[in-house]
Amino acid sequence: MFRRITSLSLVIAFITALSASLCIAAPGVYGIMSFAVDGPGAYKYLETGIPEMLSSRLYWKDRAQPADKNALAGKSIPSSKEAADDIMAETGLSYLVWGKLTISGQDSVLHISAQERGGNTWNKESRTRVDALIPSLEKIAAEINTQVIKRPLEPTRSRASNVQNPTQSAGSVNKVQAMHPDIIYNETDNRTEYYLNPAFRYAGGADEGAVLRSPRLNIIGVGMAVGDATGDGRNEVFIVGENTIHALRYRGQNQLEELASYQFSKSLKALHIDVYDLNRDGRDEIIISCVDSDNTPKGFILNFDGSRFTETMKGIPFFMAVQKIPPNYIPTLLLQKKGSFRLFDPGVYMAEKRGDSYVLGSRLLLPDEANVFNITYLPDGSSYKVIITGERENLKVYSDTGSMMAKTEETYSGSPVSMSYYVMPPGMGTPTTAMESSMYYVPIRKIAVDLARTGTYDLLVTRPISMAAQFFERYRYFPQGEIHALFWDNIGLNLRWKTRRIKGAVTDFALADVTNNGQLDLVVCVNTYPGALGVSARRTVLMVYPLDQGKLDTQLDQDVE
Repeated sequence: MFRRITSLSLVIAFITALSASLCIAAPGVYGIMSFAVDGPGAYKYLETGIPEMLSSRLYWKDRAQPADKNALAGKSIPSSKEAADDIMAETGLSYLVWGKLTISGQDSVLHISAQERGGNTWNKESRTRVDALIPSLEKIAAEINTQVIKRPLEPTRSRASNVQNPTQSAGSVNKVQAMHPDIIYNETDNRTEYYLNPAFRYAGGADEGAVLRSPRLNIIGVGMAVGDATGDGRNEVFIVGENTIHALRYRGQNQLEELASYQFSKSLKALHIDVYDLNRDGRDEIIISCVDSDNTPKGFILNFDGSRFTETMKGIPFFMAVQKIPPNYIPTLLLQKKGSFRLFDPGVYMAEKRGDSYVLGSRLLLPDEANVFNITYLPDGSSYKVIITGERENLKVYSDTGSMMAKTEETYSGSPVSMSYYVMPPGMGTPTTAMESSMYYVPIRKIAVDLARTGTYDLLVTRPISMAAQFFERYRYFPQGEIHALFWDNIGLNLRWKTRRIKGAVTDFALADVTNNGQLDLVVCVNTYPGALGVSARRTVLMVYPLDQGKLDTQLDQDVE
């Protein structure tokens, strides 16, 4: 009797589940037509850029999904509700979106129409400045979601309670922050299956080793690089101050040991540090870009054997930095001359070794404002974008042909390293000390990386945070900072994730296995902030964020709906 009841219960449960699955409607399919762009040729990329951005914002799991990219090929923009219905009937779409963008100077007018098959046409006009186009599109996408696709507003979630501990059972109600506690994901992207960036999976709190903090080092660092200078397969950390270089290595989990230090001439000021195996001998060289009091470049290169530094080249008369250059993105030493009438001479060149010195090699195709320090190549499919940190420390995005596509309103970098200079037009003589000088802050490095291994690259940048810096242009003692991961969404740079607030001024960072345990780390060099009146008491601290890339496929319970 018991067996019969059990069998009957199983059959009823199966029929109930089958009926529920049949009641779930098939997801609707939306198509977004190429936008007509009436404006300068530099904005033609928005013809496809706007549809791609809107497509990511309209995605709704199991409810609305994008059509095939070629579904609307050859179709003309509909002139009426009936014409839109005909296109949707022919292509099998549930929703259709189309529009036009007009740009005049710094102003834009955006007309967007959207329609559900058999429904009325929804129209929207937005007038805004070009640099505010992305926020405007975000609002329009939200309106299409609610008014056309009929997507309900999602309830607010708490960051700590929405993620299930992967070690708990599916039915457990106890929730923990199953993430790296200092990485916050941008939750506005509806297409993500994760509460955080899937590249960051870390369970537990900071007291369990999620963030390693070194002791305060008796250094005021202006730059940092991580590499294997000894050739033994273990990485060292190199921190450069204004006139010193320190080599350190982790012994165990959080035992940072100083191996050696090197002091160079006090008449020089360090601008930038890189480590790279220039001569292919299996040992990274330490490359220091320096200037004297007249901003004349006098860089040098060091070897390190584990206990002492050896100078292999000095007095290099170029600004120097290592960048990954397309199409293969192999790290390459770049050189640039000092300018006659401005700080940097136009033109960034690949270094070419001749005898015991470096000379200018092939010139790179870059915008005029590019220099060896402010550029980063961001891979974008088969092409790339050039990201430049401008003199006002905002980020500018250039195409591979050199046309500017976007720039950020937010400022990044926050470097403490500066060079004062005078701008003198040709024929106006030489500057005098009575003239007011300009200040150029050498940007902190940017890193293009595909942590999630999806083929889409993010741009890691530093974001300084200070109220005083908003009012005093030359205030550089930032009390807080963050690392941001930005991605190109075909219109501008958008936030993917960021670290929680870091107490102190971020002066440099790196992606490397700094603890030599086989796991990639985000390494951040921070100068402590003892207060505006105690800047001489600053000290350097290393913060290490282990990145567990072995859990990229972990699905986390979001409890959204």
